Amino acid sequence: MTSEELTELLKSNSFELFNLPIEFQIDPTTLEAKYHSLQKQIHPDNFSVNRNEEKLLATSLSSKINDAYQTLASPIKRAKLILELNGLKINLAENNQLPENFLIEQMETHETIAEANDDIDKLDAIIYELEQKKDHLIAQIEEHFVNENLQIIVELIKQLSFYDKLILLVENNIQNAL
Repeated sequence: MTSEELTELLKSNSFELFNLPIEFQIDPTTLEAKYHSLQKQIHPDNFSVNRNEEKLLATSLSSKINDAYQTLASPIKRAKLILELNGLKINLAENNQLPENFLIEQMETHETIAEANDDIDKLDAIIYELEQKKDHLIAQIEEHFVNENLQIIVELIKQLSFYDKLILLVENNIQNAL
C-alpha cells in the first residue's frame, strides 16, 4: 500500500474504513472479521524499514482502525457517528433533559442496586433486567434509523447511556462483592 493510499484511509470515517454501509445494524461477526483483516493488512511490520513515512502512516492508521472498531462495536458510539454524518452532533454531557418517568425509574434502580448491596444473585438479576431494557432501546433506535426519526434517536441514545452506566455500576458492585 502506498503512502497516498494510507493517507486516504486516514481521512475516511469508520464506516468507510471498514467498507460498511452507513447503517445502525451491523453484524458483529462481519465487523470482527473486517477488523482483523484490516489490522493484518495495515500492521506496521508489513512495511519496509526503508519506507519510514509509510510505516508511520501505517501506525497512525492502525490506531484509527482500533478507534473505528470501538465506535462501530458500540451502539451508542455508532448511533452518534451516524447522526453526526447526518449533520446532528450530540453531546451526552450537555442537555440531558429526560422524561420524568425515566428519571424516576433511574432513581428506583439506584435504590434497588443499593439494597442488593453485595448479593450477587440480586445483582445478576438487576444486570439481566438492565440488559433487557438496553436491548429494547437498541431495537427502537434501529427502527427509528430505518424511519429516519433522527431527533427521537438522540433521546433514546441519552437513555441508553444511562443504562450503560447502571450496568457498569452493578458490574463494579459484583466485582467488589467477590
